[in-house]
Order: sequence, then structure tokens, then C-alpha cells
Amino acid sequence: MRYGIRSVTMSDIATELGVSKKTIYQEVESKNELVEKVMEFDMKEEQEAMIEIGQQCLDAIDQMVQTTIYLMKKMRRISPVTHYDLHKYYGPLWKEIEGRQMNFIYEFLKKNIEWGKKTGMYRENVDAEIISRFFVHKASVAVNEVYFPLDQYQRDQLLMQLISYHLNGITTPKGVDKWRKYKETLHIEHKKEIES
Repeated sequence: MRYGIRSVTMSDIATELGVSKKTIYQEVESKNELVEKVMEFDMKEEQEAMIEIGQQCLDAIDQMVQTTIYLMKKMRRISPVTHYDLHKYYGPLWKEIEGRQMNFIYEFLKKNIEWGKKTGMYRENVDAEIISRFFVHKASVAVNEVYFPLDQYQRDQLLMQLISYHLNGITTPKGVDKWRKYKETLHIEHKKEIES
């Protein structure tokens, strides 16, 4: 995740783990298989973290803010080179993983919107299914380098803008007050991430 996929060899991995390449090849047949397993693991870990975060939150807006903080921290740890390598050299795998992740986010958001509507944080007339689909597609545009080249835009800043755009569009006056309070936390966390 830090150095990209192409620049890290199986020998580098063996050295880092303190094992022989032969030992690694007892577990995986190729570097491609290893990349696939790592991507699967990373996706599962992210989904589990988002579910856990959701269970600890006070309300739907808090859930969105805490999830955003988690994702911003994660994005800072992943090199743009890794994204480039995945797109260029592992396109089919990237598309499949991204598709499953977008489905997960869609379901996650749908539940978040329903929760927010029940508690008066989000407007009653918000269609959870439609807005969740809009969000997922906006998120996929935000990570598309054609629209937002990595040398001009940081992923975490795009995520901050996307969440702000989303919540400003669906909150009730009660929700707007909560969002204003939580937004400060989000900005503080974002600043800490940049400075660290």
C-alpha cells in the first residue's frame, strides 16, 4: 500500500516477513494471487471497521463523520502509485473489488439514511435508495483520475467535500445543527492527519 505493487518484489516481501520466497509460494502460486488476497483482506477489513464504527455512533450524522475520519486516515496510508498499479496492471481485479465495495457502501448508506430519517436528522422526503445510488456514483467519480488527477487533488479532501455535499443536501434543521458541531471534529481530524 505504501510503495505500489509493481515496485515490491516477492523477494522484498520474503525479506520483510523473514521467510524464504519458497515459503510464500507454498501459500500463493503467484504475485497476482497474493495481490488478490491482499485486496480481498483489505476490503473485508474496511467493511468490518465501518460496521463497528456504525455500532458505536450516537446518530446517523455521527456515523457519517466517524466513517469519513476512518476513510481519510486509510487514504493517507495508501500511495497513489498503488492505485495506479491496480488500475493499470490489475484492471479486472480492481473493477471486481471496487464493484463489491460500492455495493457495500450503497447498503451502508441506505441504512444510514433510514436511521437519520427515523431520528429526524434527515428529511422525510429523501429517497434512501436513490440518494445512496447517487452517492456511490459520485464517490466513484471522486476516485477517477480523469476527473480528479492525483497530482492536483488529495483523496481525503475530495471525500471531505463529498460528505459535506451529501449531508448538506439531506439534513433537517435539527440535522444541520448536529452536522455543524460534528463538522468541526471532522476538520480537526483532517488537520491532524495532514500534519502527522
